[in-house]
Amino acid sequence: MLDQKTGRLSWGENKALWPGMTHADFEASVLYRNELMNEAYKSDHYNHSCNLKEQIIDGFPMLIQLSFDHNGYLFRIIMSQSDFYNWPNWPKDVSQEEYLLEIKSKNDRFLATQFQGQVEGGRELCFEFDWGYITSTYSFIHNPDAEIIIRIDAWKYDPSYLSSGRTVSEMMGWSDSDDDGDLTEESEEESVFFGHD
Repeated sequence: MLDQKTGRLSWGENKALWPGMTHADFEASVLYRNELMNEAYKSDHYNHSCNLKEQIIDGFPMLIQLSFDHNGYLFRIIMSQSDFYNWPNWPKDVSQEEYLLEIKSKNDRFLATQFQGQVEGGRELCFEFDWGYITSTYSFIHNPDAEIIIRIDAWKYDPSYLSSGRTVSEMMGWSDSDDDGDLTEESEEESVFFGHD
């Protein structure tokens, strides 16, 4: 279940992800010990992203990818329903678009359970919180996919940023800023969708 106030996502027995989580926290968790898709990640010190085995969260089977920033803070969680069909068992009467829309619909239903109510459908959903934001989207560009992205403002939890006295723009290397160092509306929008992949 997702705690909207804190951003903590917890499920199963002692399984949880949260804003401010460090890679050291992750290494001490049951997810790291038992749920990595690829055990080789444990010896790869240059890879900041990893995939978990399929997780059942509130009755929904979800695939999860975690990404940590260069200071070791969790900043992105990508989730999606597991694939329904595997080659060569792909139904001939189901197009790729229909397939992705079905996954998108199931992702949105998962979010509805987390928000304890109905969410409006559409190409993209976006929910903003003090700790970050959540989007649910699908795309046919380049690598077609449908996914939920949980973006965490990791800098808010990093003491090295908090004690530096720098603005968000300076910390992230963004050049477009207004006079007082805050993000302009245009640069903030670009950073959300293009700046940190």
